[in-house]
Parts: sequence; structure tokens; C-alpha cells
Amino acid sequence: MQRKNIVGENLRKIRTGKGLTQEEVALRSGLSQGYINQLESGKRKFTQKSLEQIAKALDIPIIDFFKPGKEK
Repeated sequence: MQRKNIVGENLRKIRTGKGLTQEEVALRSGLSQGYINQLESGKRKFTQKSLEQIAKALDIPIIDFFKPGKEK
């Protein structure tokens, strides 16, 4: 069974819910837009530091990235 990209999926949902682009999140967090894109698509692993930066940029607790979403 393939591991779902919970963090990336939640990052995308939270970001789009706030009406932000990947570039805006990148600028606010000090990370690159490519890094945000790769996190969302599951092509890149996150670090604690990068999640802290993104959570601060989105003004959310880090735990929100790990909440399971509703099954489709």
C-alpha cells in the first residue's frame, strides 16, 4: 500500500483555503517556490525546520499538516 502524502495534501488545502499561491507561501517562509511545489506533490521530504517556517508563514500550528483528510 502506497503511503499517502498527508503533509503535502494538507499544505495544498490550507494554502489554497487561505487564497495563497505557492510563490506567496515561499516568500513568507523564506523557502523556494520549487520546494513548496515538491512538498505538495510528494516529491520531496519535509524537515522539521521547513514545516516550522511554512506553519509560521500560514499562521497555523504544525499539527494541522498531519491531520488525516476525508477519504474520497
